[in-house]
Amino acid sequence: MPTIENLKEVLPDGFVLFQPKDIVRGDFYWLQHHKDKGSTLQVAAAYNPVLIIRNGELIELKADRQPVGYLTGKQEAFTHHELKLERGDTVYIFSDGYPDQFGGPKDRKFMMKNFKKLLLSIQDKTMNEQKTILETTMKKWKGDTEQIDDILVMGVRF
Repeated sequence: MPTIENLKEVLPDGFVLFQPKDIVRGDFYWLQHHKDKGSTLQVAAAYNPVLIIRNGELIELKADRQPVGYLTGKQEAFTHHELKLERGDTVYIFSDGYPDQFGGPKDRKFMMKNFKKLLLSIQDKTMNEQKTILETTMKKWKGDTEQIDDILVMGVRF
């Protein structure tokens, strides 16, 4: 896995929120930088969409419903998404750990719709402030409930 320092070299205005459930973890992040890609995002996603917030609007790049690496049937090709980024766009990739975490007053999942609303509500903040808000929101949401999965959220502003 890339170190935070490696990520900051390539993506200086971003954050990685990584809270593994256990020492041995299954979720990971990976990055490949091409010096010639400019402001074009190329991405493929497994299970969770890639979210882009542009001018207060949410753009969702749909994920394929198949895992990376472990599959009992035939491995299908992942959908290749390509998007021209604009100055100020914020891109988020994440595992299912944040939206699937149980907590709150009725011990229910945080849910994807609440995760999207949260991201939209913190767009005016710096990336470091966003990370802190995501951390404190999840801590409050979980309360005394056990963490059920690795939590991984990456955010980058272009």
